[in-house]
Amino acid sequence: MLGIYKKISILFFLLFLIFNCISISANAMSVEESNIISLEDFDKVVQPFGSKLIAVKINGKWGYMNTQGKLVIPATFQEAHNFSEGLASVKSNEKWGYIDTTGKFVIKAEYEGVAVTFNNNYTQVERKGKWGVINKKGNIIIPIKYSKINPVNEGLASVKLGNKYGFINLKGKLVISTKYEDAYNFHNGLAPVKSKGKWGYINKSGKLVISYKYIAAESFNNGYARVVIKKGGNYLYGVIDKAGKQIIIPKFYQILSLNNGIAPYLLQNSSGEISMGYISLKTGKNLFKVKKSIQVFSEGYGFASYKENLLNVIYDRNGKKIYLKNKYYDISPLKNGYAIGTLDFEEANFRIIHKVK
Repeated sequence: MLGIYKKISILFFLLFLIFNCISISANAMSVEESNIISLEDFDKVVQPFGSKLIAVKINGKWGYMNTQGKLVIPATFQEAHNFSEGLASVKSNEKWGYIDTTGKFVIKAEYEGVAVTFNNNYTQVERKGKWGVINKKGNIIIPIKYSKINPVNEGLASVKLGNKYGFINLKGKLVISTKYEDAYNFHNGLAPVKSKGKWGYINKSGKLVISYKYIAAESFNNGYARVVIKKGGNYLYGVIDKAGKQIIIPKFYQILSLNNGIAPYLLQNSSGEISMGYISLKTGKNLFKVKKSIQVFSEGYGFASYKENLLNVIYDRNGKKIYLKNKYYDISPLKNGYAIGTLDFEEANFRIIHKVK
């Protein structure tokens, strides 16, 4: 998690954020790193730099900063999250709504709770302890009457009725009966569901197509999904495809989020030593290894450590790397070419990292 705890005045904030970049490059890749920025806090829930903005906290209130470190939406909100699909969830006068990139409310703050982002033009909202779904115009698409509802995807959403989960369509009609202990949303035509303590996958007809055998499972992403098995006292990660075939055998200590066709992994041997690197989902083979730390790939690149405890390089999928000018405690995945790199354990200072090309 990235966190910022140092409080500063707005005046100092604006003076401090002059964006004198340091640029480094090798081959076709070029990276710029800003001067150090200090803030009270910034949003760590939603990936930063959707719409090339980031939610920041200044003197107890939230607003939005651009990629140059300039405050472009005044800090007037009680809480705020980063932009997704052109809108951001914010809290004002104890209620939640959504604003556009000018700071204007497009869905007024009238809900007790909301999903932090839109997903395929829909989001979940809460009123009087019940949840439903609205679109970007604020129209109620699925009635606000469910104890829990997950994001809409591929025209369906998993809902909780009583103690069981099922699936409804955008008309609110139950199309897959509520018989599961838990359920996530559909991706690539399949959804993970839990029964008798194990996870498997169903299709949109409700037919079980990958059997219940996993301790944990996630929705598919471009044809692949992470799964977890228990062997002895160990929980082991692997990756399967839509046919249930093991692309990466479940033997890994951890596999980070799948993106760009790459699985970042940590592997523990019998002596307890950890090795790490990146595996191609297409071939199931190791692309390259790193020494100290790995990050999720995004927009074709991943940050990692090379003979350092701190993050100090950026890799492409072929393992070609360039050194960053500075070293970082943590770096967010790239979004629209930008990332946040925090500088210390307290994470009270950060730089904006820009992949120019």
